[in-house]
Amino acid sequence: HHRRRDHVAASSGVDGRGSGWRTHVRSATGGRFRTRHTRGMRLATVRHMPTNREFFGAVTDDGIVDLSPTCAHQNELMALVHDPATRPALAAAAENGPRIPLDEVEWLPPIPAPRRIMCIGTNYADHVAESDRISAPPEHPVIFTRFPSSLVGHGQNLVRPTASTSYDFEGELGIVIGRTTRHATPSNALGALGGFTCFMDGTLPDCPPP
Repeated sequence: HHRRRDHVAASSGVDGRGSGWRTHVRSATGGRFRTRHTRGMRLATVRHMPTNREFFGAVTDDGIVDLSPTCAHQNELMALVHDPATRPALAAAAENGPRIPLDEVEWLPPIPAPRRIMCIGTNYADHVAESDRISAPPEHPVIFTRFPSSLVGHGQNLVRPTASTSYDFEGELGIVIGRTTRHATPSNALGALGGFTCFMDGTLPDCPPP
């Protein structure tokens, strides 16, 4: 398939006005998970159009607060969000900082240069049922990759390849891994979860794989 992904609203709380990811902080205790923060912080990466400056920050109901002075990179911001010692100060900065109007920014992919983008296919029954390539769910989900250059921000154009005029869309749930993890198990996997974002995956359904 030839696909590009378009980031859309990180959550319904963003009111469809921009892309980003909603943080989700949980800790494992004896196989059970305890939510440490009940309201997720909505984070995004944008370009300020009047100055052409890129920054990352917290999306609020009336704008976006630049949090880039607090840390050098989004990965560091993720660590601050998940650390109980630094989370309150970061939340206060997001709550009290000056707002930049959303109509002054251009939305970029929330994580501009992710190290890995792993995608899971044929992982729910309705998708398997509509497929003309498989008749039964596979024993294991199909795993494939994406590249950062194939991601665009909310409201940006998707470039359709010339191989087909059939451009289909697929709504996807993106999971941001916020901590280094290895050999994760069902009981501790959510402890590495950094947040959620929404994807729109553009697909050419009539273009066979090589």
